[in-house]
Amino acid sequence: MLGLMASPLATMIPMGPALKSLSDGNLAQVSENLTVAFSAVILALIAASITH
Repeated sequence: MLGLMASPLATMIPMGPALKSLSDGNLAQVSENLTVAFSAVILALIAASITH
């Protein structure tokens, strides 16, 4: 259950800096933050599937 709750949080936390970087025109930083966001979601979903 915790893994399922962590999945949206893992997405939303790096999205703030990604959107800020997008508004600044820093596409490299946007890419890095989105990679972190989606990698964290995958890990959270794996953890949820193992523990469920």
